[in-house]
Amino acid sequence: MLKIAFIGAGSLVFGQNLLTDLTTFPALKEDTLVCLEDIDPKRLDLMYNYMKIYKEKFPQELTGITFEKTTNQKKAVEEAKYIINTVHLGGLEAFKLDVEIPFKYGVTQTVGDTLGPGGIFRFLRTTSFFKSLLEDIQNVGYNR
Repeated sequence: MLKIAFIGAGSLVFGQNLLTDLTTFPALKEDTLVCLEDIDPKRLDLMYNYMKIYKEKFPQELTGITFEKTTNQKKAVEEAKYIINTVHLGGLEAFKLDVEIPFKYGVTQTVGDTLGPGGIFRFLRTTSFFKSLLEDIQNVGYNR
């Protein structure tokens, strides 16, 4: 079985688009488990229920793909061959600051999520998360 961990799966719009695109690949329709993980159980339930309904409506499209959910990051990455990270720490308020603070000092940036001051702010916000994720991958990940 192929396991894919989807970390930060509570982003309903982005997650829906990514997962529905991902499930179109024929190679994933053999025997694939997609483990949805998020620290927010309500948002996780929304995504999990969406994927259950999607699978019920289009069973031929998702033959061989099963979904599970967890709020436990370590459980999600355990034996996962692929890990998709869509974590956005701090939400829209933090993202807004990533753009507004540099702009206050005359620095304009298109988005501010990967490069420049906004990207640095985002990196600093997420380093402890990435450290935790990498430790879990090292301890329980695929092919450790």
